[in-house]
Amino acid sequence: MFLKRIKTGVRDHGILIYGVYVFKRMIDVLSKKILIQFVFLFVLPVDKNRIKIPLFIRKKYDVQVLRRYHKMLDGFPVSRKTMDFRFSQDALCFVLLKDQNPIGFLWLILGRYEEDIVYCDLVMDHEIAWDFDLWIHDHFRLSPAFSLLWQSAFEYLDGLGVKYIFSRISTLNNNSVGVHTRLGGCIVGKLFFIQYRGFEICMDSVLGKLSLHTRKKRKTIRLRSVIGSKSLGNMCKNREVKG
Repeated sequence: MFLKRIKTGVRDHGILIYGVYVFKRMIDVLSKKILIQFVFLFVLPVDKNRIKIPLFIRKKYDVQVLRRYHKMLDGFPVSRKTMDFRFSQDALCFVLLKDQNPIGFLWLILGRYEEDIVYCDLVMDHEIAWDFDLWIHDHFRLSPAFSLLWQSAFEYLDGLGVKYIFSRISTLNNNSVGVHTRLGGCIVGKLFFIQYRGFEICMDSVLGKLSLHTRKKRKTIRLRSVIGSKSLGNMCKNREVKG
């Protein structure tokens, strides 16, 4: 049974990613003070025509873009403190409503995002956005809710001149990787964090660096440097997503 689970894990995620997962679980058992994060850096070209939803379906829903706290957010699995922190960074919350009841959200940010789990800041120019949280109520997981949120985000960002959406996705989250890939995105790098007592080591395949950081001296990734002079639209069309 144990060997079967290992074989399944290696088959589904690859030996490197699954090996890191096993290491993380061992560390979790030994100490709750050590945090390990192994994530893909994902990029999604903004394409307002990527998703086609019939008008008669769109009319059944409504999407509101919030820049500050609203009571409609109270039923969502995010604390008021976390929401206030996000809005203080000028984050945008796309709220999906059905019959005036909120059923899902998508959080995006422009400019700069201060990660609240690892000691890392993402810096964006006017053509780049960062997506960091999406949730759909269980009763609507099989509805067009997910597509409606992304379609609204694409249309909104296209109007602002934004061309790319970046995000970090757990290397074990095949579902999220698959969804982002179907939306036209691709993996452009990996980030590995080990955090202990206010110190953090980051191994970064994006910039090819190993670095040490603290709560006060955080890592900064300028997402424009990931793009450089390349066309990410073409990269995502030609690159096979691999672990």
